Amino acid sequence: MKRILGFVILYTALLVLAIAFPAFAFENITPLDVKQKLDANEDVFILDVRQPEEYAQGYLPKAYLIPLGELDQRLNEVPRDKYLIVVCQSGGRSAKASQILDDNGYKNVHNMLNGTPAWKNLPEYLCIKADDLKAQLASLDAFILDVRTTKEFEKRHIEGVVSIPIDQLSDRRNEIPPDKGIVIIGADNDQGTQASKKLIELGYKDVKNLEDGMLSWDDATGVSIEGKLITTFAAIKTRE
Repeated sequence: MKRILGFVILYTALLVLAIAFPAFAFENITPLDVKQKLDANEDVFILDVRQPEEYAQGYLPKAYLIPLGELDQRLNEVPRDKYLIVVCQSGGRSAKASQILDDNGYKNVHNMLNGTPAWKNLPEYLCIKADDLKAQLASLDAFILDVRTTKEFEKRHIEGVVSIPIDQLSDRRNEIPPDKGIVIIGADNDQGTQASKKLIELGYKDVKNLEDGMLSWDDATGVSIEGKLITTFAAIKTRE
């Protein structure tokens, strides 16, 4: 009788715990595992649930922003057929977002542990959008490095940046301060990614890549392919 009573008590306790602390269907994933998937070009969807001002300071490559408070209303923007990785600043909001996704029937949901600081501590580069870089430019305490060819740089560049072509990074590393954040400007995203990884290999820890490179900067500042400033639709029609 005592054994039966003990079993009943144990079963009741386990049932109470299961109700109070339901099992999460989503899984945790380490930043290193995320890096390996990105390096292998796996088809993943990275969801950043931080606030826009946090995202503007740098985000994981390919990360898509939907703040946690908006996720319920914007679920249609999250694909159901991909391996989902959810990211925030520390892992708390991303865990909540992962549970929301799970509750709404999403599969393959993974919460990245310890957030973007853990990603940088690998170390690994972050990305930044042209609009955000443009907004921060006047107050940004960083070393902005253009890694395009000298010819491309002379044709047009962001005022005040330093030109070191990508194939000269190793030989001229003494010109790149080790105690500042680095923002890489490439001709496109591939070149910026290559340069960012190169600087990481050289020991730099705070590296950001301008997503889509100078092409995105031209779009953000209204510069045409020919390098002429286009400010209004009327100006475009005049050029035609």
